[in-house]
Amino acid sequence: MSVVKVRLILDVAQGMVSGARVLDHRAWQVSSLLCHKTAAEAEKLAGMLLRLCAQAQTIALRVACAAARGADALALESTAVAHESNAPPADALALTLRCAMVRDHAWYLLLSLPQTCGLPTATSSLKALLEQDVPQALQLRLHALLQDTLLAMPPAQWLELSAAQFWRWYGAQQALGAILLDAMPQEPSAHTGQAEGCALLPGLAQLDEAQLLAWIRAIRRPLSPTQSLRWQGRPVQTGALARHWAHPLVGHWRESRGAGCGARVLARLVELAQLGQLLTTPFLPMVRAWNLESGQGLAAVETARGLLLHEAHWARGVIQRYKIISPTDWNLTAGGALSQALCGVPAERGSVERIAQSFDPCLEMNLEFVHA
Repeated sequence: MSVVKVRLILDVAQGMVSGARVLDHRAWQVSSLLCHKTAAEAEKLAGMLLRLCAQAQTIALRVACAAARGADALALESTAVAHESNAPPADALALTLRCAMVRDHAWYLLLSLPQTCGLPTATSSLKALLEQDVPQALQLRLHALLQDTLLAMPPAQWLELSAAQFWRWYGAQQALGAILLDAMPQEPSAHTGQAEGCALLPGLAQLDEAQLLAWIRAIRRPLSPTQSLRWQGRPVQTGALARHWAHPLVGHWRESRGAGCGARVLARLVELAQLGQLLTTPFLPMVRAWNLESGQGLAAVETARGLLLHEAHWARGVIQRYKIISPTDWNLTAGGALSQALCGVPAERGSVERIAQSFDPCLEMNLEFVHA
């Protein structure tokens, strides 16, 4: 979604956060603006409104509209992207989305998170990466960035570290990745299991058809801007931690430090290190589409922040209704992952901002502390 400020209201009792809620009507405002537009008009408007994850948002919109019209949405979009990227149609969509994921992870780890933590940014390294348009060149630059800056060792070697080796790497504090992990505050709710009452939303490639159908039925229920978003009856956390919960390095961290903001940052490092090795190799699904019924299409796209959904209702050549559920909508929903992460932490702006930033929300938040 576009970078706009929303309100994060924190209830405070005895110096600790006792409750948190986000007041955010962006998705419904954007959805209403897309109504009564042709697909081309909606794509142009979305490009102005949806600045973060822009490539994924554009692909999701085109795929959802094509599916609503009854077209073979993925074939059409694969052909269009292949023409733009000179990649084979079978790989074009996944390759484009993986490259976008690399750029989003790098922006977060080299710029956004260091700024929030009061650490030096690596803007020159980020700029050198973002300048690479060809996937093979992007992969080479990413490998150098991981080895020289983020991990201070070859990514393949880092991914295979034992528990003892990992903690030595972390304790040395020589790599930017280790420094960022050390800057993350501890969450009271961060234990070795997943957050109480909050499920992990698997990645698109890990969801089986039965799960997908249950998920689709859940998200098609009418939602108001203040209604809590649920999947299979529970709030969920989406993003790199949900996708890499079982990775050994993430497991080492969870067993010692819990499944809080440090685990979320580490999971992004793991995913970026994997992309440094696998960016241009055969792909797992990164986008799926369904024609739900006549005139209704749904697109699901994997992004760095998590799963992105676009649903289009199409009639008489224009969009009649449109719904967007971004990864931030899942993570920041009432009673969801962010609210649970903040409850019980000291009511200090720095700690709250770092925990919130660990979800990499696609928005800026004004913090409001309400004292009992």
